[in-house]
Amino acid sequence: HRGPKKQYADINDIVEKALELRAYELKTGNIKVITELTRNLPQVVADFHQIQEIFLNIILNAEQAMTSANGGGKLSIKTQQMQGYIRISFTDNGPGIPAEHLDKVFDPFFTTRGERGGTGLGLSICHGIVTEHGGRIYVKSKPGKGALFIVELPVIAGK
Repeated sequence: HRGPKKQYADINDIVEKALELRAYELKTGNIKVITELTRNLPQVVADFHQIQEIFLNIILNAEQAMTSANGGGKLSIKTQQMQGYIRISFTDNGPGIPAEHLDKVFDPFFTTRGERGGTGLGLSICHGIVTEHGGRIYVKSKPGKGALFIVELPVIAGK
């Protein structure tokens, strides 16, 4: 595991690259992607590939949840500048996360996928990376109402 290679990065660029990597699966999975990317966001200091991994992970989870529950769905990704940080929100209209799982989704090896795939490492690793970047990641969800994953990364002052 190499240490993060942090440099100035454009969050919108990372979102777009992650979506490009999943474009085919999202299309064939019948998932409509809506992006609301705020232009001219300040840059963050981040490891491009690690942050892209996080976004891919969240997109993938949403994709799987929506496909298995409804044979498709809608994923909205929004970037916005808040006070001192950039917020990236991923909202899906999948089955949502049961309340008793909500505080466990970032635990290592937690998975709801049973035997068929998913080591459950995904989100705990994401959590570690975001924390390493001085940010935070959290989830809000109501069963039957989809899930909202939020990643917040600090903006370096004076940039």
